[in-house]
Amino acid sequence: NITPLSTAFFLFAVALLASALFGSRPSVANTSLEGKVTAIPTVLASIQPLALLAQEVAGEHGSVDVLLPGQTSPHDYALSVSDRQSLVSADIVLWVGEALERFLSKPIRKRDKHVITAMVLKGIQWPEEDGSAHQHDGHDHGSHDPHLWLNPLNHLPIVDALVAELSRLVPAYAVHYQRNGNALKAELIALDQRLSRETQRADGVAFVVAHPAYTHFVARYQLSQLDYVASTPERRAGAKHLYRLRQLAEAECVFEDYGWSNAGAKQLAEELDVPLLSLNPFGVEEKRGSQIVAESTSITQLIARLWDDFQRCGIAK
Repeated sequence: NITPLSTAFFLFAVALLASALFGSRPSVANTSLEGKVTAIPTVLASIQPLALLAQEVAGEHGSVDVLLPGQTSPHDYALSVSDRQSLVSADIVLWVGEALERFLSKPIRKRDKHVITAMVLKGIQWPEEDGSAHQHDGHDHGSHDPHLWLNPLNHLPIVDALVAELSRLVPAYAVHYQRNGNALKAELIALDQRLSRETQRADGVAFVVAHPAYTHFVARYQLSQLDYVASTPERRAGAKHLYRLRQLAEAECVFEDYGWSNAGAKQLAEELDVPLLSLNPFGVEEKRGSQIVAESTSITQLIARLWDDFQRCGIAK
């Protein structure tokens, strides 16, 4: 005779085996018991900066994954089978937009809900184009620099959108998400105020960057970026453009993007006889000689460290 206890044990063993075999996390959308949520919402962020932000909002009542590995360029990424599965199974997908992650355009369109596209959110601040930095052929980012996470204030509407989506999925945790979101927004505003004070002391030190990823930060804090070497980290600068860059005698530093060695930036720094330094817009773990700089653990830390790296050029003395 099969007792109720042995039946319960058998069902538990089957469930445990299925979990081990398939390893899939339950989605909030289809998991409930007597009206109570039994799973936390999953957020898939396209890049690490957005994942850092999402984790701070979700806290312990959310699971956040990042699609692109740390130093992977979003300009030419190819989705794997597991990437596509993650895009389907995530409760919320958070990405910058087609201008940065073009490879996500078609998969995103197949989702009918719970997608946050940062570039189209109301409240994102777009720096004015100065003309001089956008005269090169092959600029891949269109009319706006999509690296919008480098302006602290641009995270405010993203936080609001995340709070709204998470609260819609799991109303029971709405107060939790709102509290986390408010705290993060306060930190971002305080960081912006601190950077505004500190960058006012910048003495006009001019520099060149490897590619136009820093417009949001440079424009927000009125730094003296002269130009960029190439439109993306993977591209080589044209001979005519390099010739024009060699005339920039006022440049005191050349910055390359950490993780992507840029031959044009290195050559320019050598010819101008100025330091070649690195900037880390994605907040990945960075090595400087024998020293390892810890990976950024929050979006405010990522932006603060970017300012620290700019100051290595002597921008604020």
